[in-house]
Amino acid sequence: MYKSNLLEIIRKLSPKELKELGEYVRSGFFNKNQAVMSLYDYISMHYPNFKENDFNKELISNKLFPDSKFERSFINTIIFKLEKLTEDYLGYINYISAYDKEISIIEELFTRRNDELLKKRINELEKKLGKVKYKHINYFRTRYRIEYVKNSFQSYNWRLLNYKDVPNDAVLEKWNRLLDNFFMEVTEESRYLFNLKKLSRFDFKLDFIDEIIDYLKTNDNHKKHGISHFFYELMLLKENDENYFYKLKELFSRETDNLLWGEKYSTLSVLFNFANEMYYKGNDKYLDEMFEINKIIIAEKLYSKVEGDYFDPSKFANIVNVGFLTGNYEWTEKFAAKYKNQLDADNKTALMNYFEAKLFFSKNEFEKSLETLSKIGPLKSVTNKTSVRNLYLMLYYELNWIEQGFDAYDSYRHFLANDRVLALSQKERCLNFVKLYYDLLKLKSKKNIELLDGLNVQLESNHNIVEKRWLMEKTEEMKKE
Repeated sequence: MYKSNLLEIIRKLSPKELKELGEYVRSGFFNKNQAVMSLYDYISMHYPNFKENDFNKELISNKLFPDSKFERSFINTIIFKLEKLTEDYLGYINYISAYDKEISIIEELFTRRNDELLKKRINELEKKLGKVKYKHINYFRTRYRIEYVKNSFQSYNWRLLNYKDVPNDAVLEKWNRLLDNFFMEVTEESRYLFNLKKLSRFDFKLDFIDEIIDYLKTNDNHKKHGISHFFYELMLLKENDENYFYKLKELFSRETDNLLWGEKYSTLSVLFNFANEMYYKGNDKYLDEMFEINKIIIAEKLYSKVEGDYFDPSKFANIVNVGFLTGNYEWTEKFAAKYKNQLDADNKTALMNYFEAKLFFSKNEFEKSLETLSKIGPLKSVTNKTSVRNLYLMLYYELNWIEQGFDAYDSYRHFLANDRVLALSQKERCLNFVKLYYDLLKLKSKKNIELLDGLNVQLESNHNIVEKRWLMEKTEEMKKE
């Protein structure tokens, strides 16, 4: 039971939500099973620091039902029932936290032809929406649903008896709300797809996306609040327009308190990935931008995709890598010490060993770095795998382990050749490093002026290379020999 979906859900509830779940479970309308209530009490007693020894099914059965013989099927049944109730509770809190409750009541009142109460409820919800400062996607969906009901109500009751019954511009409000909702939905979804394209080898063609973008560029009326937010992200991802980088940064700074968690997480990820891309195109100022974005991620606690979850391992590795690239070693060391315990158990050991290996490398303690790196073990992220392989190659060079360097080069080359996950620009970045590393290793074993000059030319003309600074540093050392 320790690794059950039920405990995974409850572990992520806040204390307030856990208490509300208890009230939900005890509500006679939703649950009348006393055994399920007892299981909830047992779990809440051990929340939030669940220990595996406390969640043996037979142990729980003996504690909760001491007068009954242990039956695995019975325990499984009450676990299943409590899990379903917990999932229903999540749906309930999402339902009441948005506008779904109010609009659902309005739609039901229309269906039941309770006209006076319907008008009252519409008026109340429109007043509530009128006070909204920053408009998220649920706002636009709800506005459209209101206009849909209002139009349906008007159509149901409409009779052309005199000039007062001739339709006016109010009828078009449903169309306007439909457009607002459409642009909100389409910019959100398309920026998600273009972000996937940036991060992996995924390609597609979206019908009408160019026409939609052209329309939004020339019609400011539809670039409202959340629409602007997603539109700026879309333009940055699709067209690589630097102007939108600064527009999006300014919007984030201005609206941080109004953005939802997922919107903030997405925005900073898009900004970081753009800055990273620009850096590898030779624009060094974006290295500092990445460092500043990482500081915002930490300050706003936006290092997990879901609020309150573990530190995202890719974010942790990015922060470490950028910290070392910018020479902020002390800052990076303090960061790793402070946040290492927010990594999940599956990633903590590997990432901390990687960080310590990088730290030893920066201090020219290459043997310690190699020893620490060898303790990493299996990695899940292909990006982290390439970072580790890069470090191995550099260590073999620094330690003058020429044969091991050539073997590692060959293994890495085959790894990249068979890879089907990395985005093409990332793969090219690593392949460029591997190719130049091979030339560097040949020069270390036998100096060749022509090869050294060729290596310098390639480093000066090509920016899309991981660990480029290290390669340049090593070629400069060779020139002086």
